[in-house]
Amino acid sequence: MPTGSAPSVVRTAPDEGATGVDRATPLRVFYDRALDPRTVGRAEIALTSGELAHFLEVRFDPVARSVVVRPFRGQRLEPNVRYTLTIDGVRDLDGTDAEPFALTFVTGENAVDPSPSGTTEWATVEPIFAAHCVEGCHDGDGGLSLDLTSLEATRRSALGVPADQTGGTATIGRLGLSGMARIEESDPSRSYLIYKMLADPHVWGEAMPPAGPLPLSDVALVADWILGGAR
Repeated sequence: MPTGSAPSVVRTAPDEGATGVDRATPLRVFYDRALDPRTVGRAEIALTSGELAHFLEVRFDPVARSVVVRPFRGQRLEPNVRYTLTIDGVRDLDGTDAEPFALTFVTGENAVDPSPSGTTEWATVEPIFAAHCVEGCHDGDGGLSLDLTSLEATRRSALGVPADQTGGTATIGRLGLSGMARIEESDPSRSYLIYKMLADPHVWGEAMPPAGPLPLSDVALVADWILGGAR
């Protein structure tokens, strides 16, 4: 991406102008880079139809680089209604503002519950850590304070623990990651570990693992585990 360029939308789900959109499926807006998760919330995002406005659940998916929007607590959109989703006020990890964005679509009658998020368990992510992160590094014996050898060790050394590469405030001077915990419970977008695993250019030091980036499918599993509470 050009240096200093504004974040841009690369695709949406549903597409612009789509009709018959399922009333239960989360809406997604994909960007060309990671956004600062502190700018992705109800203050920046609205879903309206005339005077009708929904109270929303909003999060940023750092693996897919998408804003994820759905009505609060599993509520449904109204059937056969034209909606407009607006995003105004988000910025990237360098502090560059995105242009305001609007997506218009029409719902149908269907409301099929999507596969639940946050259901990945430790038994699924433990082999990922064991294969790529533990031996000689995050094994509790190598002098590194992040210990990924067990669920208990991981939670003790990462959950709510500030990333310590810059004295406890991760990436000082790099706006979006400043002060992140290694793992923020139920929020992968605010978990420094995820950005390290994604080899995001805003992290300090080496990307992890040193042998090269993990498949996004593996990072997505770790992110989903965090989303479910890192349990």
